[in-house]
Amino acid sequence: VGVVKVSREDVPRIVTLPGRAVAVSSTAIRPRVGGIVTAILYQPGGAIDAGTPMFQIDDTTYQADAASAAAQLASAEAQLTETKASFERTKRLAGAGSTEAQVDSARAAYDQAQASVQSAQADLTLAKAKLSWTTVKSPLAGVASVAAISIGDLVTEGQADAMATVTQLDPIEVD
Repeated sequence: VGVVKVSREDVPRIVTLPGRAVAVSSTAIRPRVGGIVTAILYQPGGAIDAGTPMFQIDDTTYQADAASAAAQLASAEAQLTETKASFERTKRLAGAGSTEAQVDSARAAYDQAQASVQSAQADLTLAKAKLSWTTVKSPLAGVASVAAISIGDLVTEGQADAMATVTQLDPIEVD
C-alpha cells in the first residue's frame, strides 16, 4: 500500500504547437531601365537599409539622353524668347502696320513655343529619372539574397526575373 499526500499547487501547462516565422515583407528587385550590369554593390546575406544601392547599370546612353533633353529645353526656351518678342512687336503694331491676322498668328506661335518648352521640360525630367534608375536601390530595409545575375549580364526594363530579393525580418510574424 502506498500513501500519497495531495496538495494544491500551480502546474505549468505546456502545449507544443506547429508554427512558422514569416517575413513582414519581401520584395523582388527588378530594373526600371535596361542595360548591362556594371557592378553589384551589396553583400549577399547582409542587412541593408532602404535606399541602399544594390546594382549599377551602364548609364552612358541615359547620360546622353539627359544631355540631349537639356539641349532641347535650351533650344525651346530660346525659341520662346524669340516668339514672345515677335508677338509683343506685332501686338504693338496692330492697326498701324500689322493686321489682326498677323497678331493672331504671332500669338499662336508664342503659345506653341510655350508648349514646346513644357514638353522639353517633361522630356528632361523623364531623362533625369531614367538616369537615376540606373542605380538600382533597395525599396526596404532587410536582408538581401544572392544576386540572380552577374556583372556583364543584360537586364531589361520590366523583366519578369528578379535580380535579387530583399526580405524584411524586423519585425517578424509568427503563425
